[in-house]
Amino acid sequence: FTTTIEITNVVNLGGFQFELNFDETLLQATSSNLGAFLGSSGRMVFPLQNSIDNVNGSILCAITTLGPNPPGPDGSGVLIEIAWTSADELIEETITNLLLENIKVITPNGTVIAVLSQDASITILPCEGNIVAIAQNINRELDENGTLNISADEIDNGSSSDCGIASLSVSPNSFSCSDIGENEVILTATDLSGNVATDIATVTIADNSAPIAHCKDVSISLDENGEVLLEVSDVDDSSSDNCGITSMNIIPSAFDCDNLGEQLVSLFVADASGHTSSCQSTVTIVDNINPTATCRNIIVELDENGEASITAADIDNGSSDNCSFTLSIDQSSFTCADLGENTVELTVTDGSNNTAICSSVVTVVDNTNPTAICRNIEVELDENGLASITAADIDNGSSDNCSFSLSIDQGSFSCADLGENTIELTVTDGSNNVSTCASIVTVVDPIMPVALCKNIVVELDENGLASITAAEIDNGSSDNCSFTLSIDQSSFTCASLGDNSIELTVTDGSNNVATCSSTVTIVDNIDPIANCKNIVVELNENGEASITAADIDNG
Repeated sequence: FTTTIEITNVVNLGGFQFELNFDETLLQATSSNLGAFLGSSGRMVFPLQNSIDNVNGSILCAITTLGPNPPGPDGSGVLIEIAWTSADELIEETITNLLLENIKVITPNGTVIAVLSQDASITILPCEGNIVAIAQNINRELDENGTLNISADEIDNGSSSDCGIASLSVSPNSFSCSDIGENEVILTATDLSGNVATDIATVTIADNSAPIAHCKDVSISLDENGEVLLEVSDVDDSSSDNCGITSMNIIPSAFDCDNLGEQLVSLFVADASGHTSSCQSTVTIVDNINPTATCRNIIVELDENGEASITAADIDNGSSDNCSFTLSIDQSSFTCADLGENTVELTVTDGSNNTAICSSVVTVVDNTNPTAICRNIEVELDENGLASITAADIDNGSSDNCSFSLSIDQGSFSCADLGENTIELTVTDGSNNVSTCASIVTVVDPIMPVALCKNIVVELDENGLASITAAEIDNGSSDNCSFTLSIDQSSFTCASLGDNSIELTVTDGSNNVATCSSTVTIVDNIDPIANCKNIVVELNENGEASITAADIDNG
């Protein structure tokens, strides 16, 4: 048989405790079960104590509820239901008392509710008769904790006794995930006179609770190969199942450089009963590995315009990254101003803006020879018989892709150079590339000589002859170059006695001519020699004769 501990007209019930004392020689408590009233408002019921002491005849019960909400139930209801059996077989009617002590009733916040209690008495009658235990097969599901407790009432299918059923029990009555499937239990019925009967039933345990999948968002870094394999632990955020998870899978789980950024992945969770659930996680794929920048030194030739250009690939010597990358340089164009070594920086940048830098020495060279173009010129000697030219004088538009200098193998000229002179023009650029051409420099002397004459007296010799040279009448004639003297008459005879006008001609190497006149006075300062001879002269018919001086001259 059973008795109940009830409460009436309560408001906001949060918990209770009591001690029930009984005569253990007459009664034995077989169970003390919580009534439905305390949890009827939806609060979580938490048993602190619910123990039976059949040795000393007492039941201690302390039950509370958790949390501030919802409020506790109002009204009346059963707190505890106690099943009893008589301690010994009775042969006569017996009355025994049930005594309530140490009663405390509280609200959810711990406020004590004042109550009045009432003891009870039980009349125990002797009984004789048959007892039959009838069990039924049941199907039950494990709860969210993977456990199941059944009561005898669930198994009982109409057990009876002529003396009245005192208690029903089932064994085993607790199950876990290891008991999934069919389980044999024994229902035991005990009547008020202590008579016992049993029956066997099958309790089929099922797990119908799907796993609870919990995901978390994560960031995952690619490895040095630009790959990453996502592990379950990376996105699992304490997924659970009442009977344990048997498998967890991620789809997709493999990522590479093409997946940089946010990716949506699904976590699939399964338990042993084939139930599954899933959740999604945002996985951010990142690349935190810097590229490797590797440079090489190169030589670049300027073109005919004095320009050169390079690309980043020209100085790259195998730069690498775990993902794709781009190359850039801080200088790509070069001119003559960059001849020689130039430090150029190569920057390697991957898709995640990770960078690496190296330096290359770009040596700019000019291997293009200048173009030498000459022109022929004429140069006049000055009054000193000298002339000079510069390289620019014979340059006729020489050129180069870069700056250059001009030089000549002869820049000074004198009278010795009159006429055509082959002069070499050398064009040299900053890289010592050389080109030459030849120019004809014609040296001319346009300056006339200066003719200066002097008058002289010349004596005829014993032969009545005299001669002079140009130098004798030259009075210091001059020219910027060498020159020659000539006269229009150099020989004289007695016929020339007296003043003779002689022209002195001064001629230089360029046939420039100047003249002057000199008076050459021819004199005869030698006395004659008289030689006579005797002659015979005949008179003519007139008795006359005549002679000349020549007739008696003997030479």
